[in-house]
Amino acid sequence: MNTPAAETDVDDDLVRRLIRLQHPDLEGPLTLVANGWDNVVYRLGEDRPAPPDAPRNPVRGVPLAARDQVVRQRLSSIPRSAGLLPLWERLAALPPWQGPALWLRGDPHPGNLLIGGDGLAAVGDHVLHQVTLP
Repeated sequence: MNTPAAETDVDDDLVRRLIRLQHPDLEGPLTLVANGWDNVVYRLGEDRPAPPDAPRNPVRGVPLAARDQVVRQRLSSIPRSAGLLPLWERLAALPPWQGPALWLRGDPHPGNLLIGGDGLAAVGDHVLHQVTLP
């Protein structure tokens, strides 16, 4: 694939300087997660607990068991449902998250997912980020 050269080299030093200038409250550990010819994704910090006043969405981030009926209905409409139903049943039986509310990506459709190496490298399009239980 022929892609144009990047207009700006984005490296750890540039990201740290931008954070220091624009959002010093986010300074801390920095990890390069993924990059492409027109983007670079960094993880800021060790873990991202949500602040107490962050907006909440009670519909998303519910325990998987609470979504059992609708997931079963949707699985029944696809050819692979017999193979996926046992996986869903194992996942839905997991205990609900007991930790603090965290940032949750509310719309993980394929256009928002960056794949690298052996799997998911990053999730983009942060318009629908919200606080909830994972």
